[in-house]
Amino acid sequence: MRLTNLIFFLFGQLLLVIVAIVLLSALLGGFYLSALIIISLYLILMLIYVFSLKESLQNGFKIKWLGTRGYLSEINSSIEALSKSRWRYRKRFAQLIKEVNALASAIPDAGIIIDEFDNIEWCNRSSLTLLGVDQERDIGQKVGNIIRFPSFNKYLKYHKTDSFIDIEDSNNKRFLRFRIVEYRDYSSRNKKFISVRDVTTQSKLNQIRKDFIANASHELKTPLTSIKGYSEIINEDTKDQELANFANQITLQADRMNKIIEDLLSLSKIENSEMDLNDDAIDVGSIINQVLESYESMNKKINFNVSIECDKKLMSDEGLFYSIVENLVSNAHRYTDEGGEVFISWSANPEYATLLVQDTGIGIPQESIDRITERFYRVDKGRNAKTGGTGLGLSIVKHALDRMGAELVIESELLVGSSFSCRFPNKRLAKD
Repeated sequence: MRLTNLIFFLFGQLLLVIVAIVLLSALLGGFYLSALIIISLYLILMLIYVFSLKESLQNGFKIKWLGTRGYLSEINSSIEALSKSRWRYRKRFAQLIKEVNALASAIPDAGIIIDEFDNIEWCNRSSLTLLGVDQERDIGQKVGNIIRFPSFNKYLKYHKTDSFIDIEDSNNKRFLRFRIVEYRDYSSRNKKFISVRDVTTQSKLNQIRKDFIANASHELKTPLTSIKGYSEIINEDTKDQELANFANQITLQADRMNKIIEDLLSLSKIENSEMDLNDDAIDVGSIINQVLESYESMNKKINFNVSIECDKKLMSDEGLFYSIVENLVSNAHRYTDEGGEVFISWSANPEYATLLVQDTGIGIPQESIDRITERFYRVDKGRNAKTGGTGLGLSIVKHALDRMGAELVIESELLVGSSFSCRFPNKRLAKD
């Protein structure tokens, strides 16, 4: 129907021009002069119409002189409808912008957007309250020059996806939780969004819990030492075999409880955000060999295979890294039957360096993988008791990796084995 209207419109315009030329040539007596005049007038009319359409589209100017009939009138009506719709959308968009700005200002959490060079591009009102970042004064400034917590600058450099860091603001007697989310804007530029929340109450409760665990652990060590000492004396001096067996069981359980206490103290120390971490150049292969030396004299024979594919050193805390390797190897050795295999490797790709500990042990059920790093979590009630584990090894590994800006990826299949991958961002590798 629209194509038919267009054909009739063009035909009508052509017929109108021809008739006008014929009539004017009859009056003036010259055909070519009449044609030139009529065609010029027609082109001028079309230019006026196109200009009117432009004004209608840009400024909402209404073309009344076109009338209500004909193909030009249909175009005019479509332009007017488009213009009205455009203004409605612009008005709605402006309202949404105002709502977003009002929401950003009302949120109690601080929000800051920085570019790929860590320059501040935007911040909300709460940024001034929590961090002293001003919406007008600090735009374009380096975020590290405004937020001067050393821990934050280290987190900004080494952060990983879905991680956060709690920092004590001693001047204002509060704790702030920083979280960085990376994204790309409409022009595909790399940006970061920094959210900051006041978690003072939560941090104080966590600190009370940590202090209780640390204090209780210290207090338990003294009576445990006495219990173990007396049980060893009984075991050595008694001639009653049954009593000696009881004393031996007391010693074993005291040793196990002492190991739990040591792991609790280690975990409490790792969780302490105030604990300073060294940034040493670690020879990963050397650490792995040191850990494996203690397993050479054990009765349970496991085949250890080591592959060092990356010759670069890791910039991190050596004691913390040793704890990670020791706990992963101990875990693999504990749950792998004699004659089984444990594979340990250190490699790197363009994104991250990986410490892999893989075993051919009993495996972990899929429903337990997400919880296996929780304190004292047991896949089954008797598993840790039978193997001598404390239920804290993987929790220590997880928290240690969090402190180092790395992540733990666990894969497992029952009766086939488990794989524990510690992924460190490549920026933690020592430069040549």
